[in-house]
Amino acid sequence: MSYIRKEDVIKRCEFIKKLGEDVVLEWQGHTEDYKEQHDVSDAFARMREMRDMILFIESLPVAEIAVSPKGQWVWDEEREYECHCSNCKSVVSEKASRKMRFCPYCGADMRMKGRIK
Repeated sequence: MSYIRKEDVIKRCEFIKKLGEDVVLEWQGHTEDYKEQHDVSDAFARMREMRDMILFIESLPVAEIAVSPKGQWVWDEEREYECHCSNCKSVVSEKASRKMRFCPYCGADMRMKGRIK
């Protein structure tokens, strides 16, 4: 899963809002005949929508996301049916390690391909 930063979304909304503002400013500088021929209600609507979107996004709480360390189960040649976490060196049974996607001791993500022998 990937995450997007709140600031990046707001920046994109502000860019879209600015496009609408540019259209309206250009439209305002023209003659009445031009204004009658060119409808800018879409630009006004875009500006309002983006303003509302920015206010909504700014009101959202920010998730605190911690990146879990990566690891692998390492076979322990001295102990026939045990292996240990490559990150914290904690020992688990070989059978249990097959079912665990994360180390129960340090939280390392063990979904990397293969095991180290």
